[in-house]
Amino acid sequence: MKDYKLYIFDLDGTTVDSTECFKHCYEAAFEACGLTINDSYNINYVILNVEEVYNQIKDTTNVSNSQEKFYEAFVKNISPTFIKYGKFFDDVKSVFEILKSKKALITIFTNRVSKEIKGLLKTHPEINEYINSYVGADMVKNPKPSPDGIIKLLDKYELEKEDAIFIGDGEGDYEAAREAGVDFFYIDRYNIKELPLEQHTTLEDLIK
Repeated sequence: MKDYKLYIFDLDGTTVDSTECFKHCYEAAFEACGLTINDSYNINYVILNVEEVYNQIKDTTNVSNSQEKFYEAFVKNISPTFIKYGKFFDDVKSVFEILKSKKALITIFTNRVSKEIKGLLKTHPEINEYINSYVGADMVKNPKPSPDGIIKLLDKYELEKEDAIFIGDGEGDYEAAREAGVDFFYIDRYNIKELPLEQHTTLEDLIK
């Protein structure tokens, strides 16, 4: 694959496995409604959003009037669980090492807010040492799928769009890259097949 000067990475589902984070968020949401998660709910912590999970359980429990309570408990735990349970995928450090040896810039653009990014990187100094900068949702006027974060990074390093690639796992990532005019690398860690693009299950193809 072509070498780029600027590599822009998404977090959730791309460089970070957030499965455990979302699981704890749902546990808190269920607890707020007096329930306990069990296998009968069949929750896919990665694919389903909080509204879908609530709708899945409301018809089989007595929480039909607890949507606000369920949602509030989930949201309250998003930041602390991400910082505590977010785990970088096993291939991230080795790929970052190789990119850094090529003098490439390694950055992050995510819809997570800056305190979450900073907190996660603080708990993972072995990854933080490779990161040149990051852009969170609170650092731009418009979050993804807007290209604002990509454009901000291009401007910061005075680079052209041909110099950069955005690595992400979803439609919002793809739209941001397309609008910014940069190349896009689609990684599909969980085999969701959200996009009709060439799929990669690891980051290793970036350095081949």
